[in-house]
Amino acid sequence: MAVYIETEESKLDFNNSNTEIDTALQSRDIKDLIEEYSSVEHLQYILYKYASYLDEDILLRLLKHRDTYISYKSFSLLTELYKKCKHKKEYIIFFNYMIMEDSTYEEKNQLLSLFVTFISCKSVKTFNLEDRKLEVINDERLISNLQKLITVRELQYNILLFLYVYSFSECYVEKVCTFLKLLIFILKDRSREKILRICYFILVNILNSACKLSINQIYELRKITNNLCESNISDEALTESLKNAHKILEKKHNEYTIENYVTDLFKGILEDHDYHYDEVFWSSGYPRISKNIVDIIKLLKKYLKSHNSSWICLACNDIYMLVKSNPQVHNLISKHKVRDVLYELTKSENDEIRFKAIQALYASIFSEWN
Repeated sequence: MAVYIETEESKLDFNNSNTEIDTALQSRDIKDLIEEYSSVEHLQYILYKYASYLDEDILLRLLKHRDTYISYKSFSLLTELYKKCKHKKEYIIFFNYMIMEDSTYEEKNQLLSLFVTFISCKSVKTFNLEDRKLEVINDERLISNLQKLITVRELQYNILLFLYVYSFSECYVEKVCTFLKLLIFILKDRSREKILRICYFILVNILNSACKLSINQIYELRKITNNLCESNISDEALTESLKNAHKILEKKHNEYTIENYVTDLFKGILEDHDYHYDEVFWSSGYPRISKNIVDIIKLLKKYLKSHNSSWICLACNDIYMLVKSNPQVHNLISKHKVRDVLYELTKSENDEIRFKAIQALYASIFSEWN
């Protein structure tokens, strides 16, 4: 909705006709008239009353005007124009610049709302909407700006609408997934049902796509969704989306295999989850990863030598579970000097690291004795 522009127009005195401009327009070109009547008041009047006379070039020039109403009204008129024809890059440049300027939430939401319209209209003979959407989603500055603003409660709805438009297409959903961490942040905030509803519309589309979620993301979303399912929600659309998300998340959670664990490990993903401590997960999965066990041991050694306490604890734990799954793993731990690293970690000042290192070291030594 054009809230900001409508509000400003209600404040400005457009009821009184500007006879001089009205008369001049009967015999003169609008471009010449704008050059002559270039005061803020005159331009505001022309934009309000004679918008249909203004072409793309004039509106693009007025985007740069210092007066907010003039620049925003020009942006609004260009948005309408670009429903029917190919846009100029200046339109996106203006949006990128103004959305990060020091302006009110009402002004920013005006821009966001218009921009959502810009990417969600229908293709016509003169332009292909998919080309436009591709240009926008590949604009790194624009995506970065939206990622910075999406945590601002007052701006969330329109930014989420932007993501919702893109979440339907498999070729764009990977970009939408880059917002997943921020979506989880918003869901944890448990804001208005209006915000939760559109978050889950997006989430269901992501879950139904080929986008790969980490086990920790699945775990967090599953926990949030379960809690929301148990709460008293009156919104029927949100309730339906929650049911759909819950069903898919449960399936993804149960499908997580040791092969997924290894894939994540090589991607640099090592996150705390209950499967790390599940003996069945390791004992049943070990035969399927035995061919890659040397590479896995070497990689876990790198995690042990990191400065990330969470990674160190999880790597210690996973070495412990691998030894329990197959006692012969102790030979590899010794051969690749993982045991030396574990020994050094037993001297750590961090109680959890020290405990996990002792546990893994003891399991390795005990297996060797046996």
